Amino acid sequence: MAFLAPWFLAGLAALALPVLLHLRKNRPKKKVVFSSLMFLDATPPVTRRSSKLQDILLLLLRCLGLALLVIAFSRPFFRQKEKAAASGGDTVMNFLLIDTSASMRGQPLDGALAQAEKLIDSLPEDDWIAVAAYAEKLQPLLAPAASKDVVRGDRKSHARAMVDGIKPGWHAAKPEAAWTAAVAMAGEVAEGVPVRIHVFSDFKKGGAHEGLRGGDWPEGVSFVLHRIEQPEGWTNAGVQALAGGDHPRARITNAEGSAKSDFLLDWGQGSAPQPVSVPPGESAVMDAPEGVAGQGVVKLSGDGPAFDNESAWAPPVRPTARIRYIGADAATDSAGSLFFLTRAMQPTATYNVEIGDTATPDLTVASGPLGDAQIASIRTVLEAGGNVLLTLADAAGSSSLGRLIDGGVSGADEAAVGNFALLGEIDFGSSVFEPFADPRYSDFSGIRFWKHRVLPESWIAKGAVLARFDSGEPAWLRYEIGKGALHVLTTTWRPVDSQLALSTKFPPLLHALLSQSPALAVRAARYTVSQPVPLPEGVAEVVLPDGTKVPVEAGKAFIPTVPGLHVAAITGRRSSSSFETFAVQIDPAETELTPMSDADLKSLGLPLDATAASAGASTAGTGVSDAEQESRQRVGWWLLIAAAAAFLIETLLAARRSSGQTPTPVSA
Repeated sequence: MAFLAPWFLAGLAALALPVLLHLRKNRPKKKVVFSSLMFLDATPPVTRRSSKLQDILLLLLRCLGLALLVIAFSRPFFRQKEKAAASGGDTVMNFLLIDTSASMRGQPLDGALAQAEKLIDSLPEDDWIAVAAYAEKLQPLLAPAASKDVVRGDRKSHARAMVDGIKPGWHAAKPEAAWTAAVAMAGEVAEGVPVRIHVFSDFKKGGAHEGLRGGDWPEGVSFVLHRIEQPEGWTNAGVQALAGGDHPRARITNAEGSAKSDFLLDWGQGSAPQPVSVPPGESAVMDAPEGVAGQGVVKLSGDGPAFDNESAWAPPVRPTARIRYIGADAATDSAGSLFFLTRAMQPTATYNVEIGDTATPDLTVASGPLGDAQIASIRTVLEAGGNVLLTLADAAGSSSLGRLIDGGVSGADEAAVGNFALLGEIDFGSSVFEPFADPRYSDFSGIRFWKHRVLPESWIAKGAVLARFDSGEPAWLRYEIGKGALHVLTTTWRPVDSQLALSTKFPPLLHALLSQSPALAVRAARYTVSQPVPLPEGVAEVVLPDGTKVPVEAGKAFIPTVPGLHVAAITGRRSSSSFETFAVQIDPAETELTPMSDADLKSLGLPLDATAASAGASTAGTGVSDAEQESRQRVGWWLLIAAAAAFLIETLLAARRSSGQTPTPVSA
């Protein structure tokens, strides 16, 4: 039997107290009225010490209750009994998980591999040994199923070979997914054999272990946590570039357990290093010195681990939206549509705008009667998935719509509008009008329409009506043609037709239509390792920071695996430059190297293996394992119950003895 609080056993010395009390001769306390004692000499009862114990049974009960109480407070448990049950001489599936996240680079990973090999050497010959690396995901190197096929004499050498081949990575640690996958993988092939998951990690606070809390682990699975200790007086601060362009900044984060707070920040580009003071557990944001702009790598110096001391930055990439206009009017004609279109479609914070003649536009705007070549080019755009806005300038020109939707060449009429028409019904759930769904912006009653065209029912039935005039006639329709969409405005924004171009809703209405182009997705200024990077069309390869060229499959995002500046070489149509640069950084959570305490690890609720933990000198929380045994066995609780029972019996017995004592005579 072992004890978690053995110093409480000193309380057993209190057992001498009831022994001494039972050696004392007590005087009778009960008095009985007697007729007369006046003729008798008064003599007190003789009380003297005796070497003979009184009430042996009561003494034993009192000593037993007191002893049980003292032993219960010392928190006993049976370590030898658990060890025998755990080992039992049966085969165990040992699954070794090596943390290869960014914070493990260098000495920590070397220490983890050394501990893993030491463990492999100490395992019984009959045990199965599987090996995997993990960071964000589990990477099996010798899967549990494969480990069962290895012959008994080669199991340790195979496992050691797998451990020797493990290399560090730049990903963030995500133990929840990795550990859960390991348990499931081992459980599928264990076939009733106990599964022991050995985890070799620094168990840092930034390791996102919270997802493991309260997990439902299957029976027969246990964890052994092998902690990689940080050296005495360790310090770790990390830098993360926040933005590029003309005002780059960087956040410096100092780990909670760091021993230093003063560092140097070097932005390069000829600037002098900046002194930075960040107390442990805090962070600070620093602006780059004057003259630092564009893209680059900011470096931090003055702490120990170097994996997070560099961070790249690059300016955000703004694509160019290309609008093609088909019509007879000039851009300087203030009575035409192009005049107002040019002024409404200005560059935004997310993309630039160019209006011109291009074969692959993001938006095509057409007005007036269209020729055969123009009809054919619009069909090509629609079949490829583009967006087209067709405005109907007159009833005769509506024949272009009939040809595009295969509805015939005529059929539209000029609407009979009194003074003016208003929009009376709008589908705010459509992609075009959705930006106006908020009641603050949904009022279109201030826009008057002088003229519009009435379409035949057969044409209307082919599309979806997104807006109607107050007369009930369609004002905006959408037709699905090929992979694209044809939007039809049954009037125009020319002054002769409406006030639409003069309304504040005109620019956002056209930008809502333009922004539906997938090519206008803004590429962020920075990404983290393993975060998908959307690339523009025409990118065939990405150049990594070390100069390695990685081919990219068309239409798929690029998944970075290393931090630094990456260059995407562009050969496609949308390129205003021959390349785009983007920055990749490590997850800032990796900087928080402060190790989790044993109590924090225990609070996760993992089924920790007490036997294996106590056997390994470097395991995380041997004390935790003992406490886990004591908690599971609950020997102390049973002792407390037994002590209470002993004191209860003693009380009842003492009361019975007291009622039967010889009374003291008293004269009446």
